[in-house]
Amino acid sequence: MTAKPDNSTHTAGRLWRALVAIRHARRSLSGKLMVVMLTTTAIALAAAGAALLFTDLRDNRAAWAADLGTEAAILSLAVQPALSFNDREYAQRNLNALQARASIRAAALYDADGALFAQYVRPGEAAAPAQLPSLAPGVHINSGRVELVRGVVVAGTPTGTAPASARGPRWRRSSGPPGR
Repeated sequence: MTAKPDNSTHTAGRLWRALVAIRHARRSLSGKLMVVMLTTTAIALAAAGAALLFTDLRDNRAAWAADLGTEAAILSLAVQPALSFNDREYAQRNLNALQARASIRAAALYDADGALFAQYVRPGEAAAPAQLPSLAPGVHINSGRVELVRGVVVAGTPTGTAPASARGPRWRRSSGPPGR
């Protein structure tokens, strides 16, 4: 019985010979063309990879912002009665429901005058300010944090504001919905 040669050693030897051949390839015209094609291919692959990474990160951030916007819209609808009837306990219960979402770090509810009405803050996060911060309504993305400010409107009348803050996307790809 004869032993079969190790396939990985054979493959490594062929790879080494190919790399050495590239080093000496600059002597002939076909070798020079091969080096130019390999270089252009490597540059094109690096550019395509960088573009894919940039696009993926941009889309991921947009998905996070849209997701937080949806949650803020739901929260806005849920706290309308609490603001209308000045029911702080009901508003607090609605804000406490945000603990089910690990990425949401803090949320607050301010009345029409900008005074703090109710808040939800995860341990280790700063409490909401007593007066409404001067952030413009909409989504603000700042170094790993997604902040959203949304007005609460009842029958066309602004009755409050609900800012929320979430931990932004991680540097990983996930097959599930954002933030889960």
